[in-house]
Amino acid sequence: KAAKLTATQTQRGADRSGRQFIVKARDVLKPVLGDAWSQAWEQAGFLNHSLGVPRSIAGRMELLKRLEIHLSKNPTQEIAPPQVTSVNAKSLHEALSDAVSAVNARKGDLRATRQTRDAALVVLSKRIRGVIKELSQLIGPNDGRWLESGLKMPGAVELPGEVESVEVQGAGAGHLFVRWAASPR
Repeated sequence: KAAKLTATQTQRGADRSGRQFIVKARDVLKPVLGDAWSQAWEQAGFLNHSLGVPRSIAGRMELLKRLEIHLSKNPTQEIAPPQVTSVNAKSLHEALSDAVSAVNARKGDLRATRQTRDAALVVLSKRIRGVIKELSQLIGPNDGRWLESGLKMPGAVELPGEVESVEVQGAGAGHLFVRWAASPR
């Protein structure tokens, strides 16, 4: 779980950096491609008639890749000081892609570990039931060794625990109102 948490935090950081790059790239490309979506924006990677940042990680990864391709084909649109370059888009895409893969791998590891644990629990439960069955053949239902084994005595009648703080109030002629907190069991 700790490895998955670390991978998820890394993914969030990579995704945040990717989002920031997309916004910067969009702002840098507006003077060249226009303030509103057009066919030129589609070639730059902004699809679906929108200049918005995609909502899904997969959409942001795809846009980073498309921006990398667009900027490598149009080096005059790259601007180095705000780091809007094809090289930066590529590195951000790779970082996000690697982070997503790491999260998916950790999820797979957790699933496999859970399956191993569940299979071991089934085996353990069968073994414990076998021990209880064997004990019931060897010792009586009220034998104290049940308790020594950490089990309940099968022959003992379990009564609820004592009730504490009983309150009694008159509730009219011939009636009483009794209130108490629930007892154990």
